[in-house]
Amino acid sequence: MVNPNEIWVSSIFQQLANDENQNFKYIDLGIRDLAKEYGNMHLYQVVREYEEATPDVHKEKVDDLNIPMPRIRREVTDKDKKDFVKASLSKISDYFKYALKTIEKSENDLETEFTEKGQYDFEADIFISRSNKAHCRISLDIDYGGSAKSIKFAYGQHISEGSANEIIYVEDDGFDLFLKPMGMSMQHQTHEQTKDATEIAKYLWLVYIQALSY
Repeated sequence: MVNPNEIWVSSIFQQLANDENQNFKYIDLGIRDLAKEYGNMHLYQVVREYEEATPDVHKEKVDDLNIPMPRIRREVTDKDKKDFVKASLSKISDYFKYALKTIEKSENDLETEFTEKGQYDFEADIFISRSNKAHCRISLDIDYGGSAKSIKFAYGQHISEGSANEIIYVEDDGFDLFLKPMGMSMQHQTHEQTKDATEIAKYLWLVYIQALSY
């Protein structure tokens, strides 16, 4: 289909006209589909020598070329790490909420509780026949300077204030931020760093529910 106010011609016409008239130029449009199921043809747009060709909306846009972008090294600030660890803990919290509801539906005599002790501090409990079989606390670890660069995870029936069975640290390589477990849990030990808080949540969940197997 021809765009409004444009003239398109075939390659044969272009060759003949080029020999006779020097006042026009021909912009190669490539092979285009013709109207009314007439197939396709190599076409040219006719413009006067002093005119510019109409932008071709059919050709691939530069934005669609999937240009590889460079990785820019940057300074990672304390605020960057604080925002990242808070967002990560929120995802871990959501994971535990959903996981507790899911397992509660799996057993008739199993009950769960999710208790928020603060905006970035929560406890999870699993009861079987109304007896507490699994308890944990996950919270933001804030240092004396007010910086939050890690997440504390503690489990067991008696958790003392400030204690932790696992610590998730925030690290960076100058490009991205990562979460990295300290690896204090022996049965589900991992030292792999990840940008995905859901992977950390799953790891902590597996450590937490191991108490149900005893």
